[in-house]
Order: sequence, then C-alpha cells, then structure tokens
Amino acid sequence: MMNYLYVGLGGFIGAVGRYAATGLVQRLFPVSFFPLGTWTVNLIGSFLLGYLAVFAESHLIPSSLRIFLFMGILGGFTTFSAFTFETLMLIRSQQYSLALFYTLGQLFTGVFAAVAGFWLARLS
Repeated sequence: MMNYLYVGLGGFIGAVGRYAATGLVQRLFPVSFFPLGTWTVNLIGSFLLGYLAVFAESHLIPSSLRIFLFMGILGGFTTFSAFTFETLMLIRSQQYSLALFYTLGQLFTGVFAAVAGFWLARLS
C-alpha cells in the first residue's frame, strides 16, 4: 500500500514540476507553432531517467525510493499524453511535416538523452 503513496506523492511533485518547467520554457522561448515546452521536459526526464538508473544501481537505492523517483516524479514529469495531444493538434492544423518531425524528434532525442544520462553517470 505504501508504494501507491510513493507513486502518488512523486507524481504530484513531477506533474507540478512539469507544469512549471513547460510554462518557463514557453515564456523564455515563445514559439507558438511548436510545442517546445513538452519536448524540453521529456528530454530532461529522459536524461534524468538514464542518469538516475545508474546512480540507483550503483548506490543500492531502496526499491521504495526508486518507485518514488522513477514511477512517481519522472512519470509525472514526463508526459506522453501531452506529446500525443500536441501531435494530434499539428495534424489537425495540417502541419504534417512538423507533426512528423515532432514525433520522430521526441523519440530519437528522448532515447539519446536517456543514453547520454546513462553514460554520464557511468563516467562519474
């Protein structure tokens, strides 16, 4: 039962962090034609996932803290549903090339960020 509490609390922290970070990115880079805020939080979350996975393994982090960090905070911080919705909005506005770029870009840069975090943590 405690794991549900860890996920819920971490999810709250992650979702509030996502909302704040997305808003900050949109204020700093006011691009109306491209969902840069969601892309940014997904890249940060992917990088942190890769980095923290190595850290958690090498420092014997307890499973309850792993659940809190990975399922809760990072799960709440990154967002597949917003990514999907924004892709759908690009398609609805007939910006097919931009929708394809956004979809493939999220996939490739997200995986790259996770690998970069993983390798950076391994070098530390």
